[in-house]
Amino acid sequence: MTAMERLQEYWKSFVEFLTEYKIEKVSEVVQNLDWKEIIRNPLVWIITLTLLGLIIWKQQFKLLIVLASFVAFVFLIQVALPPGGQSIPLSSLLKFVGGTMALIGINVYFLIIRS
Repeated sequence: MTAMERLQEYWKSFVEFLTEYKIEKVSEVVQNLDWKEIIRNPLVWIITLTLLGLIIWKQQFKLLIVLASFVAFVFLIQVALPPGGQSIPLSSLLKFVGGTMALIGINVYFLIIRS
């Protein structure tokens, strides 16, 4: 299985997740994330350090960039967008669009241009 086929499979499973659960529910879950609780959870540390060690050992730095971008995007959603059903102020919208464009630019550079 090539990397592109794996990426397409992951994308299909992600789209299925979004269609199964409504976007509002996903947005609500992201808005209610408590980063302090996540960081204090030892299970998160075990999984993160194991994955990080495996990624570095296998030299899959592109996967590391994608995972870091996903975490940054979740953080960006939580910081920039208001809870569901509320209007989005222009400053928050610009912050979200700017951060998203920066993440896309970083991913395009490291995953496409530099390879």
